[in-house]
Amino acid sequence: MSHQKDIFKALAALPNVWQTDAQVEWVIEGMLPAGSVNMFSSESGTGKTWVAYAMAGAVSRGEPFLDLTVKQMPTLYIDGENPMGVVKDRLMGLGVPETPNLHVWGGWNHDNLPFGPDDPRAEQFAGVTKGLIVWDSLIEFHPGEEVSASETRKYMKNFRKLANLGATILILHHAGKSAKSRQYRGSSDIKASVDTAYTLEKAAGSLGVVARDRLHRLKMTNFKSRFAEGRNFAMEFVAGEGFRNMEEPTKADAKDKAAILESLLTEDPINGTDFKKKAQNHKVSRSDAESFLKNWPHQGPGSKPNEKVYWRPKTE
Repeated sequence: MSHQKDIFKALAALPNVWQTDAQVEWVIEGMLPAGSVNMFSSESGTGKTWVAYAMAGAVSRGEPFLDLTVKQMPTLYIDGENPMGVVKDRLMGLGVPETPNLHVWGGWNHDNLPFGPDDPRAEQFAGVTKGLIVWDSLIEFHPGEEVSASETRKYMKNFRKLANLGATILILHHAGKSAKSRQYRGSSDIKASVDTAYTLEKAAGSLGVVARDRLHRLKMTNFKSRFAEGRNFAMEFVAGEGFRNMEEPTKADAKDKAAILESLLTEDPINGTDFKKKAQNHKVSRSDAESFLKNWPHQGPGSKPNEKVYWRPKTE
């Protein structure tokens, strides 16, 4: 009987969810929710460390990131992959000046101890500062097999504990090579354990090679979001300045595509190949252009045998 009284007493002492002033707050507007566990993944060499350091610099200084509002807070970047010289080069290339609010731990530190999410120092930082903690990368600090559901779930709970203490967590991870692991590598419990997740890829028009003078256009694609409707982001690197927002073109719906394609037809005949090239220049796929032409009645012989050409009849 005493145990029953104890549990009901404990339940009565729980905070009332309906009466608690709790709402979604953002560290980076629409991208990183406060007090959450976040991940973005990419293939090696895409530039995720560049982006993560840019985000850390913006948060630690309270400066906008990709034109998004940022909440200033102490930031701890735990780098398990890069030597000090590379980290300094990244910060210089991003235009991140020295700031006491940004702390970088790396293997070069005198203790040279693993600094995983179960480390008491991480718990202390989370509880005291309620700040941003970045782990670069997951595999460097995971003590078990990332493909093991039980080991991964147990490990990921450490990040949730830090978020419950008020910290915002960002985990960098690698994408796999198979079709099933292009978003991220390892157990499905990795995705299940985070609140928001993004893939980082080279965007159209990127110069390709990731180096300080050649890092170019990147896109972040959301594939999980618990806090709000997921958003995608596109950015362009500017040496010495960091990343600028690059508006990602939205996909046109069926009516918009039809209107665009019809506008490309004039009174002058055009063959299918040239029409599809024009369509792609207006962000409409070749397949959509081909479907449109199949239903367009005005066609006839072109300059070559069996060539079909298309035009828009002259209106009176």
